[in-house]
Amino acid sequence: MRLLLILQLLLLAGVHFALWVGDNGVANAASLEREKQQAQAANAAKRAEIARLQAELADLVEGTEVVEDWARGQQAMVKPGETLVQFIQR
Repeated sequence: MRLLLILQLLLLAGVHFALWVGDNGVANAASLEREKQQAQAANAAKRAEIARLQAELADLVEGTEVVEDWARGQQAMVKPGETLVQFIQR
């Protein structure tokens, strides 16, 4: 009877050891949860970057403000009906 009790206690200890320390144990699950949270944070940052880049691309494809600002500033271009006035400092 004592041998059976000792055997059961050893088996119980082995199961608990595997539960807490083993490859599929609690420690590994906590580590995987931390990795998952880090991956989710990185994914959220990437999604925000993608959204920003898509908005910038849409502005470049559909918008003319950037091109118009460049043309007015660098090339001294004017719209029809406008008059260009330049001031020269001495």
